[in-house]
Amino acid sequence: MYRKFTADWVFPVSSDPIRNGVVICKEDGTVEAVLSPEEAQSEGVLDGSMEVMEGVLCPGFVNAHCHLELSHMKGVIPPGTGLPSFIRKVITSRDAAAEVMQAAMEAADAEMHAEGIVAVGDISNLDVTFPVKQKSRLYYHTFVELLGIDPARAYQVVDHGKALLERLRALGLAGSLSPHAPYTASPQLLKAISTCAYEEDMILTLHNQECDAEHEMFISGTGDMMDVLKEVGIDMTVFRPTGFSSLASTLTHLSPCNSLQLVHNTCSKEEDVDKAGEFGFQLWWCLCPRANIYIENRLPDVEMLRRKGLRMTVGTDGLTSNHSLSMLEELKVIQQAFPSTPLQELLQWATLNGARFLGQSQHLGSLEKGKRPGLNLISQMNVQNLEFSEGSRIASVTFSGDPLK
Repeated sequence: MYRKFTADWVFPVSSDPIRNGVVICKEDGTVEAVLSPEEAQSEGVLDGSMEVMEGVLCPGFVNAHCHLELSHMKGVIPPGTGLPSFIRKVITSRDAAAEVMQAAMEAADAEMHAEGIVAVGDISNLDVTFPVKQKSRLYYHTFVELLGIDPARAYQVVDHGKALLERLRALGLAGSLSPHAPYTASPQLLKAISTCAYEEDMILTLHNQECDAEHEMFISGTGDMMDVLKEVGIDMTVFRPTGFSSLASTLTHLSPCNSLQLVHNTCSKEEDVDKAGEFGFQLWWCLCPRANIYIENRLPDVEMLRRKGLRMTVGTDGLTSNHSLSMLEELKVIQQAFPSTPLQELLQWATLNGARFLGQSQHLGSLEKGKRPGLNLISQMNVQNLEFSEGSRIASVTFSGDPLK
Protein backbone atom coordinates (compact mmCIF):
# COMPACT_ATOMS: atom_id res chain seq x y z
CA MET A 1 0.00 0.00 0.00
CA TYR A 2 1.11 3.52 -0.78
CA ARG A 3 0.12 6.95 0.49
CA LYS A 4 0.04 9.90 -1.88
CA PHE A 5 0.42 13.53 -0.89
CA THR A 6 0.22 16.81 -2.77
CA ALA A 7 0.64 20.40 -1.61
CA ASP A 8 1.08 23.90 -3.01
CA TRP A 9 4.82 23.21 -3.08
CA VAL A 10 6.96 20.11 -2.60
CA PHE A 11 10.58 20.74 -1.60
CA PRO A 12 12.61 17.56 -2.16
CA VAL A 13 15.62 19.73 -1.09
CA SER A 14 18.08 17.65 -3.13
CA SER A 15 16.43 19.06 -6.25
CA ASP A 16 14.36 22.08 -7.24
CA PRO A 17 10.99 22.71 -5.56
CA ILE A 18 7.91 21.50 -7.43
CA ARG A 19 4.73 23.55 -7.65
CA ASN A 20 1.76 21.26 -6.85
CA GLY A 21 4.15 18.32 -6.62
CA VAL A 22 3.23 14.81 -5.51
CA VAL A 23 5.03 12.62 -2.98
CA ILE A 24 4.33 8.88 -2.89
CA CYS A 25 5.41 6.94 0.19
CA LYS A 26 5.13 3.42 1.52
CA GLU A 27 3.19 2.88 4.75
CA ASP A 28 6.42 3.09 6.77
CA GLY A 29 7.33 6.46 5.22
CA THR A 30 9.85 5.24 2.66
CA VAL A 31 9.72 7.54 -0.36
CA GLU A 32 8.65 5.76 -3.53
CA ALA A 33 8.50 8.74 -5.91
CA VAL A 34 8.44 12.54 -6.11
CA LEU A 35 6.53 13.73 -9.17
CA SER A 36 5.56 16.90 -10.95
CA PRO A 37 1.78 17.30 -11.53
CA GLU A 38 2.34 16.43 -15.19
CA GLU A 39 4.21 13.24 -14.28
CA ALA A 40 1.54 12.33 -11.74
CA GLN A 41 -1.15 12.87 -14.38
CA SER A 42 0.62 10.74 -16.98
CA GLU A 43 1.20 7.93 -14.44
CA GLY A 44 -2.43 7.98 -13.35
CA VAL A 45 -1.83 8.57 -9.66
CA LEU A 46 -4.15 11.58 -9.32
CA ASP A 47 -7.16 9.89 -7.77
CA GLY A 48 -9.39 10.10 -4.72
CA SER A 49 -6.76 8.57 -2.44
CA MET A 50 -4.56 11.65 -2.76
CA GLU A 51 -4.03 13.53 0.53
CA VAL A 52 -4.33 17.20 -0.48
CA MET A 53 -2.56 19.72 1.75
CA GLU A 54 -2.14 23.48 1.83
CA GLY A 55 1.41 24.73 2.27
CA VAL A 56 4.88 23.30 1.73
CA LEU A 57 5.90 19.65 2.03
CA CYS A 58 9.54 19.00 2.94
CA PRO A 59 11.66 16.33 4.64
CA GLY A 60 11.88 15.99 8.41
CA PHE A 61 14.19 18.47 10.12
CA VAL A 62 17.66 17.70 11.44
CA ASN A 63 18.46 19.63 14.62
CA ALA A 64 22.23 19.85 14.32
CA HIS A 65 22.88 21.26 17.80
CA CYS A 66 20.98 20.69 21.03
CA HIS A 67 21.56 20.29 24.79
CA LEU A 68 18.92 17.77 25.86
CA GLU A 69 20.75 17.27 29.16
CA LEU A 70 19.94 20.83 30.30
CA SER A 71 16.23 20.77 29.46
CA HIS A 72 15.32 21.20 33.13
CA MET A 73 16.92 24.67 33.07
CA LYS A 74 14.24 26.21 30.85
CA GLY A 75 13.56 29.73 32.11
CA VAL A 76 16.25 29.58 34.83
CA ILE A 77 18.55 32.08 33.11
CA PRO A 78 16.94 35.32 31.92
CA PRO A 79 17.59 36.50 28.35
CA GLY A 80 20.25 39.06 27.51
CA THR A 81 22.82 38.31 30.20
CA GLY A 82 25.72 37.85 27.77
CA LEU A 83 27.68 34.64 27.41
CA PRO A 84 30.11 34.97 30.37
CA SER A 85 27.23 35.49 32.83
CA PHE A 86 25.24 32.78 31.08
CA ILE A 87 28.09 30.29 31.57
CA ARG A 88 28.40 31.23 35.24
CA LYS A 89 24.71 30.54 35.77
CA VAL A 90 24.79 27.20 33.90
CA ILE A 91 27.71 25.96 35.99
CA THR A 92 26.18 27.03 39.30
CA SER A 93 22.56 26.05 38.57
CA ARG A 94 22.62 22.91 36.43
CA ASP A 95 22.18 20.36 39.24
CA ALA A 96 18.67 19.01 39.80
CA ALA A 97 16.92 15.93 41.11
CA ALA A 98 17.16 12.94 38.76
CA GLU A 99 13.38 12.72 38.33
CA VAL A 100 13.18 16.41 37.42
CA MET A 101 15.89 16.04 34.78
CA GLN A 102 14.31 12.86 33.43
CA ALA A 103 10.87 14.42 33.03
CA ALA A 104 12.30 17.53 31.35
CA MET A 105 14.37 15.50 28.89
CA GLU A 106 11.45 13.26 27.96
CA ALA A 107 9.26 16.32 27.39
CA ALA A 108 11.95 17.97 25.24
CA ASP A 109 12.36 14.81 23.17
CA ALA A 110 8.60 14.63 22.62
CA GLU A 111 8.52 18.33 21.70
CA MET A 112 11.17 17.85 19.02
CA HIS A 113 9.23 14.95 17.54
CA ALA A 114 6.08 17.08 17.45
CA GLU A 115 8.06 19.86 15.75
CA GLY A 116 8.96 17.64 12.81
CA ILE A 117 12.52 16.89 13.91
CA VAL A 118 13.78 13.41 12.97
CA ALA A 119 17.45 13.60 13.97
CA VAL A 120 19.50 15.50 16.56
CA GLY A 121 23.15 16.30 17.13
CA ASP A 122 23.13 16.45 20.93
CA ILE A 123 25.70 17.58 23.49
CA SER A 124 26.14 15.45 26.62
CA ASN A 125 28.49 15.78 29.57
CA LEU A 126 26.87 12.93 31.51
CA ASP A 127 25.04 9.70 30.72
CA VAL A 128 21.61 10.88 31.93
CA THR A 129 20.30 11.40 28.39
CA PHE A 130 21.17 7.89 27.23
CA PRO A 131 17.98 6.09 28.38
CA VAL A 132 15.80 8.82 26.85
CA LYS A 133 17.63 8.50 23.54
CA GLN A 134 17.39 4.74 23.56
CA LYS A 135 13.57 4.95 23.80
CA SER A 136 13.21 7.96 21.49
CA ARG A 137 11.58 7.98 18.07
CA LEU A 138 14.37 10.31 16.92
CA TYR A 139 17.87 9.51 15.69
CA TYR A 140 20.52 10.96 18.01
CA HIS A 141 24.22 11.44 17.51
CA THR A 142 25.64 12.27 20.94
CA PHE A 143 28.70 14.47 21.21
CA VAL A 144 30.35 13.53 24.50
CA GLU A 145 31.60 16.97 25.45
CA LEU A 146 35.00 17.32 27.09
CA LEU A 147 36.34 20.28 29.06
CA GLY A 148 39.76 20.80 30.59
CA ILE A 149 42.06 23.80 30.63
CA ASP A 150 44.77 22.01 32.67
CA PRO A 151 47.17 20.36 30.19
CA ALA A 152 48.26 17.83 32.79
CA ARG A 153 44.74 16.36 32.93
CA ALA A 154 44.13 16.09 29.19
CA TYR A 155 44.40 12.31 28.92
CA GLN A 156 42.42 11.77 32.12
CA VAL A 157 39.59 13.87 30.64
CA VAL A 158 39.70 11.90 27.39
CA ASP A 159 39.65 8.56 29.24
CA HIS A 160 36.53 9.69 31.11
CA GLY A 161 34.93 10.64 27.77
CA LYS A 162 35.83 7.28 26.26
CA ALA A 163 34.12 5.48 29.15
CA LEU A 164 30.93 7.49 28.54
CA LEU A 165 31.17 6.76 24.83
CA GLU A 166 31.46 3.04 25.50
CA ARG A 167 28.28 3.12 27.62
CA LEU A 168 26.51 5.03 24.87
CA ARG A 169 27.54 2.60 22.14
CA ALA A 170 26.62 -0.40 24.29
CA LEU A 171 23.04 0.88 24.04
CA GLY A 172 23.26 0.91 20.25
CA LEU A 173 23.50 4.70 20.06
CA ALA A 174 25.81 6.78 17.87
CA GLY A 175 28.33 9.21 19.31
CA SER A 176 31.76 10.77 19.32
CA LEU A 177 34.05 12.83 21.53
CA SER A 178 34.14 16.61 21.14
CA PRO A 179 35.68 19.64 22.84
CA HIS A 180 33.27 22.12 24.40
CA ALA A 181 34.78 25.42 23.26
CA PRO A 182 38.15 27.11 22.68
CA TYR A 183 38.08 28.74 26.11
CA THR A 184 37.60 25.42 27.98
CA ALA A 185 40.03 23.16 26.12
CA SER A 186 43.80 23.17 26.44
CA PRO A 187 45.91 22.53 23.34
CA GLN A 188 46.82 19.17 24.84
CA LEU A 189 43.15 18.21 25.23
CA LEU A 190 42.36 19.32 21.69
CA LYS A 191 45.23 17.20 20.36
CA ALA A 192 44.15 14.16 22.39
CA ILE A 193 40.56 14.46 21.15
CA SER A 194 41.81 14.94 17.61
CA THR A 195 43.90 11.77 17.82
CA CYS A 196 40.86 9.74 18.93
CA ALA A 197 38.73 11.32 16.22
CA TYR A 198 41.26 10.50 13.53
CA GLU A 199 41.65 6.90 14.70
CA GLU A 200 37.89 6.25 14.80
CA ASP A 201 36.75 8.61 12.01
CA MET A 202 34.62 10.64 14.42
CA ILE A 203 32.72 13.80 13.61
CA LEU A 204 33.37 16.74 15.91
CA THR A 205 31.52 19.83 17.06
CA LEU A 206 32.74 23.00 18.78
CA HIS A 207 31.06 26.08 20.23
CA ASN A 208 32.72 28.87 18.26
CA GLN A 209 33.16 32.63 18.64
CA GLU A 210 30.06 33.14 20.75
CA CYS A 211 30.96 36.56 22.15
CA ASP A 212 33.56 39.34 21.99
CA ALA A 213 34.93 38.35 25.40
CA GLU A 214 36.07 35.02 23.92
CA HIS A 215 38.13 36.92 21.36
CA GLU A 216 39.58 39.21 24.03
CA MET A 217 40.63 36.23 26.12
CA PHE A 218 42.73 34.77 23.31
CA ILE A 219 44.18 38.08 22.17
CA SER A 220 45.21 39.49 25.55
CA GLY A 221 44.26 37.04 28.31
CA THR A 222 41.83 39.55 29.80
CA GLY A 223 38.10 40.30 29.82
CA ASP A 224 34.80 39.00 31.15
CA MET A 225 35.32 35.41 29.94
CA MET A 226 38.61 35.10 31.83
CA ASP A 227 37.02 36.61 34.93
CA VAL A 228 34.04 34.24 34.93
CA LEU A 229 36.18 31.13 34.41
CA LYS A 230 38.28 32.16 37.39
CA GLU A 231 35.16 32.87 39.46
CA VAL A 232 33.82 29.34 38.94
CA GLY A 233 37.05 27.83 40.21
CA ILE A 234 39.04 27.09 37.05
CA ASP A 235 42.78 27.63 37.42
CA MET A 236 43.48 30.00 34.53
CA THR A 237 47.16 30.46 35.38
CA VAL A 238 47.87 27.68 32.87
CA PHE A 239 46.17 29.59 30.04
CA ARG A 240 48.38 31.47 27.61
CA PRO A 241 46.84 34.00 25.19
CA THR A 242 47.88 33.36 21.62
CA GLY A 243 47.40 36.78 20.09
CA PHE A 244 45.14 35.18 17.48
CA SER A 245 41.39 34.58 17.32
CA SER A 246 39.96 31.72 19.35
CA LEU A 247 39.06 29.86 16.14
CA ALA A 248 42.54 30.07 14.60
CA SER A 249 44.07 29.16 17.96
CA THR A 250 41.90 26.04 18.16
CA LEU A 251 41.96 24.72 14.60
CA THR A 252 45.73 24.48 14.63
CA HIS A 253 45.43 21.62 17.17
CA LEU A 254 42.75 19.60 15.33
CA SER A 255 43.07 17.18 12.44
CA PRO A 256 41.68 18.41 9.09
CA CYS A 257 40.64 14.84 8.30
CA ASN A 258 37.49 14.92 10.44
CA SER A 259 34.24 16.78 9.83
CA LEU A 260 33.93 19.63 12.31
CA GLN A 261 30.79 21.64 13.02
CA LEU A 262 31.32 25.15 14.36
CA VAL A 263 28.31 26.23 16.40
CA HIS A 264 26.88 29.73 16.96
CA ASN A 265 29.59 31.77 15.14
CA THR A 266 27.97 34.85 16.64
CA CYS A 267 31.04 37.05 16.23
CA SER A 268 32.75 35.33 13.28
CA LYS A 269 34.13 37.76 10.73
CA GLU A 270 35.18 37.30 7.15
CA GLU A 271 38.85 37.09 8.11
CA ASP A 272 37.98 34.26 10.54
CA VAL A 273 36.23 32.34 7.77
CA ASP A 274 39.18 32.88 5.43
CA LYS A 275 41.64 31.78 8.10
CA ALA A 276 39.60 28.67 8.85
CA GLY A 277 39.63 27.81 5.15
CA GLU A 278 43.43 27.72 5.19
CA PHE A 279 43.32 24.70 7.49
CA GLY A 280 41.47 22.64 4.88
CA PHE A 281 38.92 21.36 7.35
CA GLN A 282 35.67 19.63 6.47
CA LEU A 283 33.85 22.49 8.16
CA TRP A 284 30.16 22.99 8.81
CA TRP A 285 28.81 26.25 10.23
CA CYS A 286 25.78 25.86 12.51
CA LEU A 287 23.29 28.64 13.17
CA CYS A 288 21.24 28.75 16.38
CA PRO A 289 19.70 32.19 15.88
CA ARG A 290 17.20 32.25 18.72
CA ALA A 291 19.90 31.21 21.20
CA ASN A 292 22.17 33.95 19.82
CA ILE A 293 19.42 36.48 20.52
CA TYR A 294 18.57 34.94 23.91
CA ILE A 295 22.16 35.11 25.16
CA GLU A 296 23.89 37.95 23.28
CA ASN A 297 20.97 39.74 21.61
CA ARG A 298 22.71 39.58 18.24
CA LEU A 299 22.89 37.33 15.19
CA PRO A 300 25.81 36.02 13.15
CA ASP A 301 26.61 37.70 9.85
CA VAL A 302 24.57 35.19 7.84
CA GLU A 303 24.88 37.18 4.62
CA MET A 304 28.68 36.99 4.86
CA LEU A 305 28.57 33.27 5.64
CA ARG A 306 26.34 32.71 2.59
CA ARG A 307 28.55 34.85 0.40
CA LYS A 308 31.56 32.74 1.37
CA GLY A 309 29.70 29.62 0.18
CA LEU A 310 29.96 27.79 3.51
CA ARG A 311 28.13 24.59 4.39
CA MET A 312 25.46 25.61 6.86
CA THR A 313 23.38 23.70 9.37
CA VAL A 314 20.75 24.82 11.89
CA GLY A 315 20.20 23.92 15.54
CA THR A 316 17.89 24.93 18.35
CA ASP A 317 20.50 24.91 21.12
CA GLY A 318 18.94 23.80 24.41
CA LEU A 319 16.04 25.07 26.49
CA THR A 320 18.50 26.88 28.74
CA SER A 321 18.88 29.43 25.96
CA ASN A 322 15.63 29.07 24.04
CA HIS A 323 11.90 29.21 24.59
CA SER A 324 11.20 26.08 22.54
CA LEU A 325 12.88 23.43 20.39
CA SER A 326 11.34 24.41 17.05
CA MET A 327 13.45 24.33 13.91
CA LEU A 328 10.69 26.20 12.07
CA GLU A 329 10.95 29.10 14.52
CA GLU A 330 14.73 29.21 13.92
CA LEU A 331 14.14 29.43 10.17
CA LYS A 332 11.60 32.20 10.65
CA VAL A 333 14.16 34.29 12.53
CA ILE A 334 16.76 33.81 9.80
CA GLN A 335 14.34 34.66 7.01
CA GLN A 336 13.07 37.76 8.78
CA ALA A 337 16.59 39.04 9.54
CA PHE A 338 18.08 38.02 6.18
CA PRO A 339 15.16 38.11 3.70
CA SER A 340 17.37 37.50 0.67
CA THR A 341 17.91 33.89 1.82
CA PRO A 342 15.73 31.63 -0.38
CA LEU A 343 13.45 29.07 1.25
CA GLN A 344 15.21 26.30 -0.68
CA GLU A 345 18.48 27.27 0.98
CA LEU A 346 16.97 27.52 4.46
CA LEU A 347 15.38 24.11 4.15
CA GLN A 348 18.63 22.59 2.89
CA TRP A 349 20.43 23.87 5.98
CA ALA A 350 17.70 22.46 8.22
CA THR A 351 17.44 19.05 6.56
CA LEU A 352 19.96 17.68 4.09
CA ASN A 353 23.03 19.52 5.37
CA GLY A 354 22.37 18.37 8.92
CA ALA A 355 21.91 14.80 7.69
CA ARG A 356 25.16 15.00 5.74
CA PHE A 357 27.08 16.29 8.74
CA LEU A 358 25.70 13.52 10.96
CA GLY A 359 26.54 10.93 8.30
CA GLN A 360 22.90 9.97 7.74
CA SER A 361 22.14 11.47 4.32
CA GLN A 362 21.62 7.99 2.85
CA HIS A 363 18.45 7.81 4.95
CA LEU A 364 17.46 11.35 5.89
CA GLY A 365 17.45 14.94 4.71
CA SER A 366 15.72 14.86 1.32
CA LEU A 367 12.70 13.42 -0.46
CA GLU A 368 14.34 10.81 -2.69
CA LYS A 369 13.32 7.29 -3.62
CA GLY A 370 14.40 4.77 -1.00
CA LYS A 371 14.90 7.26 1.83
CA ARG A 372 12.74 7.45 4.94
CA PRO A 373 13.35 11.07 5.92
CA GLY A 374 10.05 11.95 7.57
CA LEU A 375 7.58 14.31 5.90
CA ASN A 376 6.69 17.76 7.22
CA LEU A 377 3.94 20.14 6.19
CA ILE A 378 4.59 23.84 6.75
CA SER A 379 1.19 25.51 6.70
CA GLN A 380 -0.11 29.09 6.95
CA MET A 381 2.67 30.59 4.86
CA ASN A 382 2.83 32.81 1.81
CA VAL A 383 3.02 30.15 -0.90
CA GLN A 384 3.32 32.77 -3.65
CA ASN A 385 6.50 34.37 -2.30
CA LEU A 386 7.59 31.29 -0.32
CA GLU A 387 7.79 33.28 2.88
CA PHE A 388 6.90 32.32 6.42
CA SER A 389 4.25 34.22 8.31
CA GLU A 390 4.05 34.75 12.04
CA GLY A 391 1.41 32.04 12.13
CA SER A 392 3.30 29.44 10.07
CA ARG A 393 3.06 26.03 11.68
CA ILE A 394 4.67 22.62 11.29
CA ALA A 395 2.92 19.26 11.23
CA SER A 396 4.68 15.97 10.61
CA VAL A 397 2.95 13.21 8.70
CA THR A 398 2.53 10.07 10.80
CA PHE A 399 3.72 6.80 9.29
CA SER A 400 3.92 3.28 10.68
CA GLY A 401 7.67 3.59 11.25
CA ASP A 402 10.08 6.29 12.41
CA PRO A 403 13.21 7.28 10.48
CA LEU A 404 16.17 4.98 11.25
CA LYS A 405 14.13 2.96 13.76
